[in-house]
Amino acid sequence: MGYFKFLKESTVDIFRNLRRIWSLAVFEYKRGNTDLFLGGLWKFLSPLIQIGVYWVVFGIGLRNNSDIDGFPFVLWLTCGLTPWFMMNQGVNVGATSIFRKAGLLTKSNLRMSMIPVSSVLAAILNQIWTVLILFAIFIITGGRVWWTCFDLIYYVIFMFVFVSALSQVTAAFVMLARDFQKVVQYVMRFMFFLSPIFWQAKPNMPYVFQVFDRLNPFAYVIRGFRNAMLYHVPFWQDMKLVCAFWLAAIILHMIGIALQMRLRNNVLDYV
Repeated sequence: MGYFKFLKESTVDIFRNLRRIWSLAVFEYKRGNTDLFLGGLWKFLSPLIQIGVYWVVFGIGLRNNSDIDGFPFVLWLTCGLTPWFMMNQGVNVGATSIFRKAGLLTKSNLRMSMIPVSSVLAAILNQIWTVLILFAIFIITGGRVWWTCFDLIYYVIFMFVFVSALSQVTAAFVMLARDFQKVVQYVMRFMFFLSPIFWQAKPNMPYVFQVFDRLNPFAYVIRGFRNAMLYHVPFWQDMKLVCAFWLAAIILHMIGIALQMRLRNNVLDYV
C-alpha cells in the first residue's frame, strides 16, 4: 500500500507541477551552448551537419541517391533521423538527470520523478530545430501536405511520455550504479542500427527480427513519422500496437517510481 500511495503522489505531482517542469526544461535548454562562440546556432547546425553526413554516406555513397517508395532518400532519411535525435538525446540525458541534479533535490521540495521529465522535455526542445529542417526538406523536395501530418503531434507526445517513463527507470539505476550510464549509451548505439532509420522492414527478414522490429518503441515512432508525412497512414490504424506501447510506458513509469522509493531518503549517499 505504501508503494501505491507513493506512486499516486509522484504521478499527481508531475501533473500539478507542469509549469515548474517547463521552467526547468527551458532553463536547461537555454544553458546548452552558452559557452560556445556560435551559441544557440549549434542547435541548428549540429543536426543539419549530421543529416548531411548520413545522406552522403548512406544515400549517395551506398544507394547512389536512389528513391525509396518514390520519395527522395534525403527526405525519407530525415523523417527517421528527426525522431531518433530526440529520443536518443532524451534517453541519454534522462538517464543521468537525477545524478546531475541530486544537489537540487536536497535543497528544494522537488519530487525525484519530476527531474527526468524536465530533462527529457529539454532534450526534445533542443531538437526542435531538427523538425524545422525536416519540414524545410519536405517542402523543397515537393512533399505533399496531408491531414495525417498532424499525427506528428501524437508521436511527439508519445515519445515524450515513453522516454520520460524509461528515464524514471534508467535514472534510478544510474544512481545505484554509475556504470549503468555506459550501458545506456551502448544500448542506444546498438538500437541506432537496429531501428529502421536507414533500412526498410522486409517480409523475408528472420521472424525473430520481424517481431523485435514490430515491438521496438523507437521503430514505432520512426515509422510513425514516415507514415504521417510520407505514406499518409493515421496512427490509429493499428490500435493494438498503440495500446501495447502506451501500456509499456505506464509499466516503465511504475517500475521507475518503485526504484525511486528506495532512493528518496538517501539521495546524497548514492552521489
